[in-house]
Amino acid sequence: MTGEEMKTYLKQRGLSLASVAEELGTSPQNLNGKLKAKSLKSDFISAIKAIIDRCALHSLPRWKRLL
Repeated sequence: MTGEEMKTYLKQRGLSLASVAEELGTSPQNLNGKLKAKSLKSDFISAIKAIIDRCALHSLPRWKRLL
């Protein structure tokens, strides 16, 4: 996956680069620099996936989270 593909993926899910950067414990500028890469490292993709999963879980109504 390229950095541009990841940016598109995040945008489609309603996540800003600033919020993802905060979750990763980095600055938006640093994250943007990492996303300029032609190929992202698998551990970096995994970290972002975990953030997406957490955000998706928190957007569900409480009763659905308990199922």
